[in-house]
Amino acid sequence: MKGRKSLCLLSNLISISLISPLVVSCARTKEYKTLKLNNTYDLPLQDFNKVGKLFDKKVTRNVKNKKTGAFEDATYSYWEWLGYAEAKITHWRDGDTFDAEITKAPFETIVSSSSLKVGDKIAVRIPTIDTLEEHGSNVSEKEKELAKLDHAYAEKLIPVGTTVRLLSSNWANKSYDRHIANAFFGENFEQNFATSMLAGGYTLPRIGDDVKSAFRDDYQESIKNSIYGLLLPYLAYAYNWGIENKKGFYEKHFKNPYEFSKAYESHGEMINSGKYILSQAYSQDSNIDFKNNIFKFIEKMNKK
Repeated sequence: MKGRKSLCLLSNLISISLISPLVVSCARTKEYKTLKLNNTYDLPLQDFNKVGKLFDKKVTRNVKNKKTGAFEDATYSYWEWLGYAEAKITHWRDGDTFDAEITKAPFETIVSSSSLKVGDKIAVRIPTIDTLEEHGSNVSEKEKELAKLDHAYAEKLIPVGTTVRLLSSNWANKSYDRHIANAFFGENFEQNFATSMLAGGYTLPRIGDDVKSAFRDDYQESIKNSIYGLLLPYLAYAYNWGIENKKGFYEKHFKNPYEFSKAYESHGEMINSGKYILSQAYSQDSNIDFKNNIFKFIEKMNKK
C-alpha cells in the first residue's frame, strides 16, 4: 500500500513538472455510475427505484392459440408475458420471506401457468438477495440482532396489508414451503423489493448461474425472455449505490461488503455469491473481466 501511494505521488509530481505522466490507477473506477445500457432498455440505471416501469412495456409474440392450435401474434405487457400475480402481505417471517394471500391469480400465457388461485395463502421467498439469519438454534445472537434490523427495514418498505405484484420464473418451483418470486410495490408497482433492499444497504446479493445466463442471453435482444434480462442491471446499480452512499449496515456496522459478508455466520461468507454485480471500485479481486462481472460484460457488448 505504501509503495502504491508513493507511485501515485511520483506520477503527480511528474505531471506537475510537465514531464510525460506515468499512467497509474490510484483509485478503482466506479464504472457503474457512468455505464449506460443499450437501447433495448427504456430506463436509465440511475432510476433503479422505478424499475417496474420496464415491465409495463407491450411486446408482441407469435404464440399458439390454445383453442385453435394455430400460431398467431398476441400482444402482452411483460407483466402478463411473465405471468404476474398479486397478493396481500399478511406476515413478514424475516428480511427476505413473507406470507401472503393471493388477490389476483397468476396471468397465464403459453410460457407461464400456475395452479394458484385467489384466496390461496402462500409463503414467498425473494430471490437474488439473502438477508442475515434471524431464526434457528445454530444462529449466533450477534447475527440475530443484525437480522432484526434488516427485517424491520423490509417491513418498513412493504408493511403488512400492502398489495404487491409478484413475478416468478416458475411458479411450480419452491424452496422448502416457499414460492420463489420477485416482489414489486409502491405506485404502479414501480419499486422492486430486492433492488430496494440492496440500495438500502440491508442485504447482500445471491446471484445464481441461472440468473447470470438469463441476463446475458437477453441483453441484446429487443424483446426480453426473462425477468432477469430486464431486472439484473438495476439490481447491480442499486447494490453499488448502497455501498457508496453508506446506506443501512454500511453506515455504522461495516465498511464494505467483505466485512458485511463475515456477519453471515450461519450461511458462511456471502461475498462470492454477489461478485458478479459488484463494481470494481469495491472489489478486492484483481481478475475482473466480462465473464465474471456484469459491468465488464455490458461494456463489451455495447462495443459490438
